[in-house]
Amino acid sequence: MEKTLIQLIKAVASKLHNSKLKRLGGKEMVLSLNCLKELLGLDNTEEAIIFTALFDRSCSGRSCDIDDIASYFDCTQLDIMEYVPVIKSLLKKGFIVQTNLSEYRIARQDYMVTN
Repeated sequence: MEKTLIQLIKAVASKLHNSKLKRLGGKEMVLSLNCLKELLGLDNTEEAIIFTALFDRSCSGRSCDIDDIASYFDCTQLDIMEYVPVIKSLLKKGFIVQTNLSEYRIARQDYMVTN
């Protein structure tokens, strides 16, 4: 039986949450990230990784900044800074929105998955 989009995001999120962004190269994880990437029309697995974290946080009605994303993965803010181009790409494509448009500091900008 094929997984629904929500089931796929849930499966990926369970592996990403508190992962420290490590051990993401396993066969099951690669397959899940590739499926998610293709279902959503994303360009790469990095977009799928960040989208999943933001989607998981957005489900609770919360927007999140770089610190929140780092907390989700249990890694440092510096680790997440490498993903800023991915965040900008997701913004440009309309998958996420910045919720505090007046903030200019990248570390304090809040993001949320679009409806």
